[in-house]
Amino acid sequence: MGKEQVDVVRVSFRPTEAISAGTLTDLPDTTDDMLGWTELRVDIADLVSATVDVVINADPPTVDDSYKNADGSANVQNWLELLKATKNYIESRGHNVIGIAPFNEPDYSTHQGNKQDFLAIATALRNDPEFANVAIIGGNTLNNDEALPWYNVLKDQLDYGNTHQLAGSFDNYAGFFQQVTADGRKAMNDELHNIMEAMVGVEYGIDTGIFWGPAEYTRGQFVQASDGKRLGYAEFRERWTAASVYRAPTGKIQAFASGSERQATTTQFRVVVKDKPVFFDGHGPLHEYTITVPGGNGYWVNQPNAETSVDIEWGDDIRPVISGRYKIVNKDNLQLLEMASSDNAANFQTADDNNHQLQLWDVAKLAVDVGGDNIYYTLVNAESGKSPDIFNWNLDAGGDIRQWDFLNGINQQWFLQYEGNGWFSICSRYSAYCIETAGSNAQQGIPSGEDKQLWRFIPEDAQVELVAPAKPVNLQASAQAESIQLSWDDNSELDLAGYTLLRSTAADGQYETIARNIVDNTFVDHHINAGTSYFYKLRAEDKSLNYSDLSDVTSAGATGDDTLLAHFSFEQNAADNSPNKFAAAVSGDLVYGAAIEGDYAVKLNGSSQFIQLPAGIANHDQLTIATWVKWNGGEAEQRIFDFGNEASDSISLTPKSAAGPMQLKVAHAGQVQTLDSALINTGQWVHLTIVFADGKVKIYQDTMLMAETSNMSIKLQDISPVANFIGRGQDHTANFFNGSIDDLRLYNYALSESEIQAIYSQ
Repeated sequence: MGKEQVDVVRVSFRPTEAISAGTLTDLPDTTDDMLGWTELRVDIADLVSATVDVVINADPPTVDDSYKNADGSANVQNWLELLKATKNYIESRGHNVIGIAPFNEPDYSTHQGNKQDFLAIATALRNDPEFANVAIIGGNTLNNDEALPWYNVLKDQLDYGNTHQLAGSFDNYAGFFQQVTADGRKAMNDELHNIMEAMVGVEYGIDTGIFWGPAEYTRGQFVQASDGKRLGYAEFRERWTAASVYRAPTGKIQAFASGSERQATTTQFRVVVKDKPVFFDGHGPLHEYTITVPGGNGYWVNQPNAETSVDIEWGDDIRPVISGRYKIVNKDNLQLLEMASSDNAANFQTADDNNHQLQLWDVAKLAVDVGGDNIYYTLVNAESGKSPDIFNWNLDAGGDIRQWDFLNGINQQWFLQYEGNGWFSICSRYSAYCIETAGSNAQQGIPSGEDKQLWRFIPEDAQVELVAPAKPVNLQASAQAESIQLSWDDNSELDLAGYTLLRSTAADGQYETIARNIVDNTFVDHHINAGTSYFYKLRAEDKSLNYSDLSDVTSAGATGDDTLLAHFSFEQNAADNSPNKFAAAVSGDLVYGAAIEGDYAVKLNGSSQFIQLPAGIANHDQLTIATWVKWNGGEAEQRIFDFGNEASDSISLTPKSAAGPMQLKVAHAGQVQTLDSALINTGQWVHLTIVFADGKVKIYQDTMLMAETSNMSIKLQDISPVANFIGRGQDHTANFFNGSIDDLRLYNYALSESEIQAIYSQ
């Protein structure tokens, strides 16, 4: 999190002994008694800072009889004396007590007292001058369904309404924060078990959240990012999951996703970036990315309490994706991480490359459903099958790292922080310290960014060397109607891994990576706007992740002339036969069968198969889509195509709508506009052409105009679709097309009837 991000620490107390002496320090000092319990927690607060603010909260296994009257009700005076003694002790340690909650989870730990007991104590606190500047915090109910019943009884004496989220409904969790803020009070969850609770809280008015349990990577990143600007939010109430995207004050953009600790059901969230393709944890360039939040099988049954974060990046230096078997080389001494032997407790050290299995590491990210924060990686030695281990769970800078049986413990898990130019720091999940060299020894150290803490993951078959490839030469750019063709001379290095292409809209502007791992010496850039000049640079990269200098600049701009954008003939592939090379992606193994044109057509099964066209392909004010279709019938609302970003921001064509006829539907910004056409016959090939031109839309079947409108006010460029599906809807579980599609063509202009007739005749 960074110490500077922590505003408040919760310190618990225990009413397990009488407070007759009047001060906490007069009581016995052992870790299990009242003083020792609180003392240890103040020690932890001191790790943040000697003056960090504190809120007090009970954590009683039992309640001493001195805090009860003969009738079992709360002895308010003794509770008040205990709270004063606790407050005075914490403040004597240098911390300011800013809030008090007398009971903890009062709906669950009922031995503390009931609502009336809490109210009596809260009233006494409110009326005591010693607590004049201390906020009174409500009962932090375990079950958020109980939050409002407790709050409504107490609220006249409260500054904060408070709840946990360990049971109850999503509606009541969100509604509680809304009610508290509507009453003019502050809302709190002083025991956040994951960032889902925090994200939902932020959406509905939470003022203060305190994390319970380890402050690990994703939680820390969320705390830092949430001081910036939230760019997106989504929730799935029935599944108790949520996701968000933030831009941190540093400019870093991250997506976060999480589920309830005890109530989540597996959910997938799509992160969509409409502006330009970006990289998600190194994967890309992409316009969209799917994050899976795993869930359990019922209340607290196989619940993973999952949370994760994804870095969203662009620029001239993007991290490589790490997954596989590597040599791990240190920047300072150019030696490799290795184990001294295959034995438990063998030393973790560095040595020159000797081609031994003890120097090879299988590096993998944690499984999505492993539980908790899943951004971490494991390092398993190829020879021994064992892992580097924070030895004896030490938390010391300079502490030893040894080899031990791989148990996937948190002292054997690591987060990889990209530092640029192919180098990473490798830091422990347990200690947050980074692996560094000390002579030939590998140990943990406080993060510093020094070369001794920088490591490069080199594929096992690559050489350990830092000699960069030669600068690529003769980079050329040629303008086409809707794309730019680039070419260059091949490099001659035998260990060349590929090329990275960078682009800018100004010769001396900021260049961004638009493609990498290019193995040929040509590339077609079709993520462009006609009429804009683009400037390109190229670099070569070898298998050891050494980067060449950038090539000389070249530039071009697409003409925007009327043209065939893409042509998919589906001759046993989904290749684009046009000069623009809009490569399509397919789901699984597509089946190709009898065609109306050529030898093959694509056959879609109506349940799982589809084709996805590249982002931007349909982002034109004028557009013609022409294709042959054979529909096998079935449920309504199947999709011949669906171009958009989500169901409420898309344009789609269904052979049979819920109302009956074939229907074109356009949705954007809360509006839905439709155009109905005649239902097509099942089991027969029909040629469909849809023409968009400045608010006018026409639908042709076998060259006959079947429907038209001049009132389609939503334009394709309003939607700016990035998720462009053939045979599927925006919902990845529904609207699959059952039938065959052949000879799919897209044009960047409105075809005339004679041009439509010519395509049909072919």
